[in-house]
Amino acid sequence: MWIATLFVLGTLPVPADQPFLLRRKFAMAEGERYTYTSETKNSVELPGGAGEQSYSVSLTGTQSYRCVGADIQGMKIEATAQMEPMKVTGPMAAMMPKSDKPTVVKTLGTLDVLNRLRFANAPVTMPGQTVDASALVAATNGFVFPEFPAELVGIGSSWKVKLPTSTLPSKSASFMHYTLSARESLNGVPALLLLANCEANMSMTQKVPENSGLPGGAEEVGLSTTINLSGKIWIDPVTGRTLRAEIGGTSKTKVSMGRTMSIDSTGEQKTVYISKL
Repeated sequence: MWIATLFVLGTLPVPADQPFLLRRKFAMAEGERYTYTSETKNSVELPGGAGEQSYSVSLTGTQSYRCVGADIQGMKIEATAQMEPMKVTGPMAAMMPKSDKPTVVKTLGTLDVLNRLRFANAPVTMPGQTVDASALVAATNGFVFPEFPAELVGIGSSWKVKLPTSTLPSKSASFMHYTLSARESLNGVPALLLLANCEANMSMTQKVPENSGLPGGAEEVGLSTTINLSGKIWIDPVTGRTLRAEIGGTSKTKVSMGRTMSIDSTGEQKTVYISKL
Protein backbone atom coordinates (compact mmCIF):
# COMPACT_ATOMS: atom_id res chain seq x y z
CA MET A 1 0.00 0.00 0.00
CA TRP A 2 2.81 2.43 0.87
CA ILE A 3 4.36 1.85 -2.55
CA ALA A 4 1.20 2.98 -4.30
CA THR A 5 0.84 5.92 -1.92
CA LEU A 6 4.40 7.04 -2.66
CA PHE A 7 3.62 7.41 -6.33
CA VAL A 8 0.16 8.95 -6.23
CA LEU A 9 0.05 12.12 -8.31
CA GLY A 10 -0.67 15.35 -6.50
CA THR A 11 -4.09 16.73 -7.41
CA LEU A 12 -3.91 18.92 -10.51
CA PRO A 13 -6.46 21.77 -10.39
CA VAL A 14 -8.68 22.01 -13.45
CA PRO A 15 -8.82 25.81 -13.89
CA ALA A 16 -6.12 27.03 -16.27
CA ASP A 17 -5.03 29.83 -13.94
CA GLN A 18 -4.36 27.47 -11.02
CA PRO A 19 -0.89 26.04 -10.23
CA PHE A 20 0.12 22.43 -10.82
CA LEU A 21 1.86 20.04 -8.46
CA LEU A 22 3.65 17.80 -10.95
CA ARG A 23 4.21 14.32 -9.61
CA ARG A 24 5.02 10.95 -11.21
CA LYS A 25 2.81 7.88 -11.10
CA PHE A 26 4.51 4.90 -12.73
CA ALA A 27 2.54 2.07 -14.37
CA MET A 28 3.83 -0.54 -11.93
CA ALA A 29 2.01 -3.59 -13.30
CA GLU A 30 2.41 -3.17 -17.06
CA GLY A 31 5.50 -0.97 -17.17
CA GLU A 32 6.12 1.66 -19.84
CA ARG A 33 7.50 1.49 -23.36
CA TYR A 34 8.70 4.04 -25.92
CA THR A 35 9.57 3.74 -29.57
CA TYR A 36 12.01 6.16 -31.13
CA THR A 37 13.40 7.24 -34.49
CA SER A 38 16.55 9.27 -34.86
CA GLU A 39 18.26 10.93 -37.82
CA THR A 40 21.77 12.33 -37.45
CA LYS A 41 23.94 14.09 -40.01
CA ASN A 42 27.64 14.14 -39.21
CA SER A 43 30.77 15.63 -40.68
CA VAL A 44 34.32 14.73 -39.67
CA GLU A 45 37.45 16.75 -40.36
CA LEU A 46 40.20 14.16 -40.75
CA PRO A 47 43.90 14.88 -40.27
CA GLY A 48 46.65 14.45 -42.83
CA GLY A 49 44.94 16.45 -45.55
CA ALA A 50 42.08 13.99 -45.93
CA GLY A 51 39.60 16.85 -45.60
CA GLU A 52 35.99 16.75 -44.46
CA GLN A 53 34.00 13.54 -44.70
CA SER A 54 30.26 13.27 -44.07
CA TYR A 55 27.81 10.50 -43.25
CA SER A 56 24.24 10.10 -41.99
CA VAL A 57 22.91 7.65 -39.41
CA SER A 58 19.30 6.46 -39.07
CA LEU A 59 18.29 4.68 -35.87
CA THR A 60 15.09 3.06 -34.65
CA GLY A 61 14.43 1.18 -31.46
CA THR A 62 12.47 0.77 -28.26
CA GLN A 63 13.05 1.62 -24.62
CA SER A 64 11.09 -0.32 -22.01
CA TYR A 65 10.87 0.25 -18.27
CA ARG A 66 9.41 -2.04 -15.61
CA CYS A 67 9.22 -1.94 -11.83
CA VAL A 68 11.32 -4.57 -10.02
CA GLY A 69 10.92 -3.24 -6.49
CA ALA A 70 10.77 -0.11 -4.36
CA ASP A 71 12.38 1.54 -1.36
CA ILE A 72 12.44 4.97 0.28
CA GLN A 73 14.33 6.36 -2.74
CA GLY A 74 11.54 5.42 -5.14
CA MET A 75 10.76 2.74 -7.67
CA LYS A 76 13.50 0.34 -8.70
CA ILE A 77 13.41 0.25 -12.48
CA GLU A 78 14.83 -2.17 -15.02
CA ALA A 79 15.38 -0.40 -18.34
CA THR A 80 15.75 -2.36 -21.57
CA ALA A 81 16.98 -0.53 -24.66
CA GLN A 82 16.78 -2.31 -28.01
CA MET A 83 18.36 -0.59 -31.01
CA GLU A 84 17.83 -2.00 -34.47
CA PRO A 85 20.85 -2.20 -36.81
CA MET A 86 21.75 1.35 -37.76
CA LYS A 87 21.63 2.53 -41.34
CA VAL A 88 24.65 4.55 -42.42
CA THR A 89 24.93 6.43 -45.71
CA GLY A 90 27.64 8.65 -47.16
CA PRO A 91 31.33 8.41 -48.03
CA MET A 92 32.29 7.12 -44.56
CA ALA A 93 29.64 4.40 -44.44
CA ALA A 94 32.19 1.70 -45.25
CA MET A 95 34.20 2.64 -42.16
CA MET A 96 31.27 2.32 -39.76
CA PRO A 97 30.71 -0.90 -37.74
CA LYS A 98 28.09 -3.20 -39.25
CA SER A 99 25.62 -5.55 -37.62
CA ASP A 100 22.48 -7.35 -38.78
CA LYS A 101 21.20 -8.00 -35.25
CA PRO A 102 19.53 -5.65 -32.75
CA THR A 103 21.60 -4.39 -29.83
CA VAL A 104 19.97 -4.96 -26.44
CA VAL A 105 21.19 -3.32 -23.21
CA LYS A 106 19.62 -3.71 -19.76
CA THR A 107 20.29 -1.29 -16.90
CA LEU A 108 18.99 -0.94 -13.34
CA GLY A 109 18.02 2.40 -11.87
CA THR A 110 15.51 4.30 -9.74
CA LEU A 111 12.58 6.59 -10.49
CA ASP A 112 11.07 8.90 -7.86
CA VAL A 113 7.97 11.09 -7.60
CA LEU A 114 9.78 14.04 -9.20
CA ASN A 115 10.36 11.90 -12.30
CA ARG A 116 14.10 11.69 -11.64
CA LEU A 117 15.44 8.65 -13.44
CA ARG A 118 18.86 7.63 -12.17
CA PHE A 119 20.83 4.67 -13.44
CA ALA A 120 23.45 2.64 -11.67
CA ASN A 121 26.94 2.67 -13.14
CA ALA A 122 26.99 1.47 -16.75
CA PRO A 123 30.51 0.11 -17.36
CA VAL A 124 32.14 0.97 -20.67
CA THR A 125 35.69 0.06 -21.61
CA MET A 126 37.92 3.05 -22.30
CA PRO A 127 41.66 2.98 -23.01
CA GLY A 128 43.19 1.60 -19.85
CA GLN A 129 40.10 1.96 -17.67
CA THR A 130 36.48 0.90 -17.19
CA VAL A 131 34.29 3.91 -16.42
CA ASP A 132 30.69 4.97 -15.92
CA ALA A 133 28.71 5.95 -19.05
CA SER A 134 25.62 7.23 -17.18
CA ALA A 135 26.29 10.84 -18.22
CA LEU A 136 26.22 9.85 -21.89
CA VAL A 137 22.51 9.06 -21.74
CA ALA A 138 21.54 11.73 -19.20
CA ALA A 139 20.70 14.34 -21.84
CA THR A 140 18.19 12.09 -23.63
CA ASN A 141 16.68 10.99 -20.31
CA GLY A 142 16.12 14.66 -19.52
CA PHE A 143 13.59 14.79 -22.38
CA VAL A 144 11.90 11.41 -21.93
CA PHE A 145 11.88 11.73 -18.11
CA PRO A 146 11.75 15.50 -17.46
CA GLU A 147 12.52 16.29 -13.83
CA PHE A 148 9.64 18.00 -12.02
CA PRO A 149 10.10 20.83 -9.51
CA ALA A 150 9.21 20.23 -5.87
CA GLU A 151 7.06 23.35 -5.72
CA LEU A 152 3.84 24.35 -7.46
CA VAL A 153 4.17 25.67 -11.02
CA GLY A 154 1.83 27.42 -13.43
CA ILE A 155 1.65 28.01 -17.15
CA GLY A 156 4.75 30.03 -18.00
CA SER A 157 6.80 28.76 -15.04
CA SER A 158 10.41 27.75 -15.71
CA TRP A 159 12.93 25.69 -13.76
CA LYS A 160 16.48 24.42 -14.19
CA VAL A 161 18.01 21.12 -13.09
CA LYS A 162 21.53 19.74 -13.14
CA LEU A 163 21.92 16.41 -14.89
CA PRO A 164 23.72 13.53 -13.15
CA THR A 165 27.49 13.63 -13.43
CA SER A 166 29.58 10.69 -14.51
CA THR A 167 32.49 8.96 -12.86
CA LEU A 168 34.44 9.69 -16.02
CA PRO A 169 37.76 11.36 -15.20
CA SER A 170 36.45 14.54 -16.78
CA LYS A 171 35.23 18.06 -16.28
CA SER A 172 31.54 18.16 -17.08
CA ALA A 173 28.52 20.41 -16.64
CA SER A 174 25.09 19.48 -17.97
CA PHE A 175 21.83 21.31 -17.33
CA MET A 176 18.21 21.00 -18.43
CA HIS A 177 15.91 24.05 -18.68
CA TYR A 178 12.14 23.51 -18.65
CA THR A 179 9.14 25.78 -19.18
CA LEU A 180 5.54 24.70 -18.63
CA SER A 181 4.17 26.23 -21.83
CA ALA A 182 0.52 25.27 -22.26
CA ARG A 183 -2.37 22.84 -21.93
CA GLU A 184 -2.81 20.97 -25.21
CA SER A 185 -4.58 18.00 -26.74
CA LEU A 186 -2.28 15.35 -28.23
CA ASN A 187 -4.20 13.03 -30.53
CA GLY A 188 -7.32 13.76 -28.53
CA VAL A 189 -5.62 13.13 -25.16
CA PRO A 190 -5.25 16.00 -22.62
CA ALA A 191 -1.59 16.92 -22.17
CA LEU A 192 0.73 19.52 -20.72
CA LEU A 193 3.38 20.91 -23.07
CA LEU A 194 6.89 21.45 -21.73
CA LEU A 195 9.55 23.31 -23.70
CA ALA A 196 13.02 22.06 -22.88
CA ASN A 197 16.65 22.60 -23.78
CA CYS A 198 19.86 20.95 -22.70
CA GLU A 199 23.38 22.32 -22.40
CA ALA A 200 26.09 19.72 -21.91
CA ASN A 201 29.86 20.13 -21.91
CA MET A 202 32.51 17.53 -21.14
CA SER A 203 36.27 17.43 -21.47
CA MET A 204 38.71 14.75 -20.42
CA THR A 205 42.24 13.47 -20.92
CA GLN A 206 42.85 9.74 -20.70
CA LYS A 207 46.21 7.99 -20.43
CA VAL A 208 46.58 5.00 -22.74
CA PRO A 209 48.64 1.84 -22.31
CA GLU A 210 52.15 1.71 -23.68
CA ASN A 211 52.50 0.42 -27.23
CA SER A 212 48.89 1.38 -27.95
CA GLY A 213 49.73 2.07 -31.57
CA LEU A 214 48.41 5.64 -31.55
CA PRO A 215 49.87 7.97 -34.19
CA GLY A 216 53.20 9.49 -33.23
CA GLY A 217 53.40 7.28 -30.14
CA ALA A 218 50.86 9.44 -28.31
CA GLU A 219 50.54 8.58 -24.63
CA GLU A 220 47.13 10.12 -24.03
CA VAL A 221 43.83 10.85 -25.74
CA GLY A 222 41.92 14.06 -25.18
CA LEU A 223 38.17 14.43 -25.72
CA SER A 224 35.95 17.49 -25.58
CA THR A 225 32.24 17.51 -26.40
CA THR A 226 29.59 20.22 -26.47
CA ILE A 227 25.92 19.30 -26.91
CA ASN A 228 22.99 21.67 -27.37
CA LEU A 229 19.53 20.12 -27.58
CA SER A 230 16.04 21.61 -27.55
CA GLY A 231 12.61 20.12 -27.89
CA LYS A 232 9.00 19.72 -26.90
CA ILE A 233 7.63 17.26 -24.34
CA TRP A 234 3.98 16.35 -23.94
CA ILE A 235 3.18 14.81 -20.56
CA ASP A 236 0.06 13.18 -19.14
CA PRO A 237 -1.30 15.59 -16.48
CA VAL A 238 -2.58 12.66 -14.40
CA THR A 239 0.48 10.37 -14.31
CA GLY A 240 3.31 12.69 -15.34
CA ARG A 241 4.31 10.16 -18.02
CA THR A 242 5.79 11.50 -21.25
CA LEU A 243 3.40 10.91 -24.16
CA ARG A 244 5.71 12.27 -26.86
CA ALA A 245 9.09 13.98 -27.02
CA GLU A 246 10.61 15.74 -30.02
CA ILE A 247 14.33 16.55 -29.77
CA GLY A 248 16.65 18.42 -32.11
CA GLY A 249 20.10 19.87 -31.74
CA THR A 250 23.79 19.88 -32.50
CA SER A 251 26.97 18.43 -31.08
CA LYS A 252 30.66 19.16 -31.53
CA THR A 253 33.44 16.76 -30.59
CA LYS A 254 37.21 17.04 -30.75
CA VAL A 255 39.51 14.06 -30.24
CA SER A 256 43.23 14.76 -29.87
CA MET A 257 46.03 12.22 -29.71
CA GLY A 258 49.07 13.82 -28.18
CA ARG A 259 50.29 16.82 -30.16
CA THR A 260 50.37 15.09 -33.50
CA MET A 261 46.78 14.37 -34.47
CA SER A 262 43.24 15.63 -33.89
CA ILE A 263 39.82 14.76 -35.30
CA ASP A 264 36.95 17.28 -35.27
CA SER A 265 33.35 16.22 -35.81
CA THR A 266 29.98 17.97 -35.79
CA GLY A 267 26.49 16.51 -35.86
CA GLU A 268 22.86 17.52 -36.26
CA GLN A 269 20.24 15.33 -34.63
CA LYS A 270 16.46 14.91 -34.80
CA THR A 271 14.79 12.34 -32.54
CA VAL A 272 11.17 11.51 -31.72
CA TYR A 273 10.02 9.36 -28.77
CA ILE A 274 6.44 8.08 -28.63
CA SER A 275 4.87 6.35 -25.61
CA LYS A 276 3.41 2.88 -26.23
CA LEU A 277 1.48 1.30 -23.38
